[in-house]
Amino acid sequence: MAQKLCDEGGQLPRFLILESGVHDHQGSGVHVVVGGGDDEVGAVVVDKQLPDEAVLADESVAERCAVHAGDVAAGIGAAEVRFEGEILAQDLLEGSGNVVDRSVDSGDGGFGEVPVDLRAGGGIDVVELHAPEDRLERMSKKKPRPTPVPAERIAGLIDAHTHLASAKARTKDEVDAMVNRAADAGVERICTVGDGLDEAELALQAAHMNERVFAACAIHPTRAGELDEGARERLAQMAADKRCVAVGETGIDTYWIKHDPDRTAPLEVQEEAFRWHIQLAVDSGKALMIHNREGDTDMMRILADAPQPEHVMLHCFSSPLDVAREAVERGYVLSFAGNVTFKRNDELREAAALAPAGQLLIETDAPYMTPEPFRGARNEPSLIGHTAKVVAEARGMAVEDLAAEVGDTFGRVFGV
Repeated sequence: MAQKLCDEGGQLPRFLILESGVHDHQGSGVHVVVGGGDDEVGAVVVDKQLPDEAVLADESVAERCAVHAGDVAAGIGAAEVRFEGEILAQDLLEGSGNVVDRSVDSGDGGFGEVPVDLRAGGGIDVVELHAPEDRLERMSKKKPRPTPVPAERIAGLIDAHTHLASAKARTKDEVDAMVNRAADAGVERICTVGDGLDEAELALQAAHMNERVFAACAIHPTRAGELDEGARERLAQMAADKRCVAVGETGIDTYWIKHDPDRTAPLEVQEEAFRWHIQLAVDSGKALMIHNREGDTDMMRILADAPQPEHVMLHCFSSPLDVAREAVERGYVLSFAGNVTFKRNDELREAAALAPAGQLLIETDAPYMTPEPFRGARNEPSLIGHTAKVVAEARGMAVEDLAAEVGDTFGRVFGV
């Protein structure tokens, strides 16, 4: 049965955080269906008093009109805006053009930030989220997700790939607070990454704000069409900055070509951008940080015939074992994120076990890829210890020894 949204007076509250499942606004004909993947999401119901622009994200309602996005933002399920049963807008979260800017990789179980311009519509009343019907019963029975906490402190940890800006650490105070939480968990150095020019700017700013932070700068393969002459000039300047230690994340992503072709750069555009970034890594002497999603064959082909950077890092390694073996033979570094902790990913743990010392790193890819036992919650660098423990176990070594090993590799690969 749907849960009623109204207060005792029968009124729809201005703000309401919803659990996963089906919810009903009494007398309005509005149902709010929350969820859309293996990790369900929450929602906020709002009245007309919206600002001109609202951000659909997992922030405090007191700070911003918001909706907990996550898997729905990746296009798993759909979204509509309704008032008294009348559809005011469709595809709010899937969207197209400049209405919605999909967050890259939000479908990996993390939370994607989806800016929505509401000015043209003059305000909305209720956001209604839909999930595939066969998932609704299962979603309504799920238990509340526990609040993430760091693992027991492990000295000497690193985070080789994170997104501080996407994790809501942009100002100096925010960056310092997040880095300090990570330091309390034993994290000594962090590489924060930009997936587009704007986030690359924020990554480089963060690296100049805090001595524990370093930056990687590039344009994500799904956004490769944005790599115009102005972007190339600016990225070359960024790569020359001493606080930028890698060119990335760049690479190949055919997943979004198949699932969202209208808003994803085609393969030929991705390849041209990838080759340009490879050359930038060679010219600047910086490491090459690669994003690869369902692009193993093309990625390995391009890397085989392109100029060779001194260090190549395969971020959030998720490929089959044969790719892991070939990558290791070529001298590439495999970096493992929170998905190595997921129960079904035995093959990833095998890949982590076969990587030689000096060719393995760990990362959070925050705010995405949160490790077990907090999968689906918002990730941040302080949670890297959970991933470290699983990787250490897979490699048959003490987690303290793993921390020392990946710390050495971080320093060598990034030159710090």
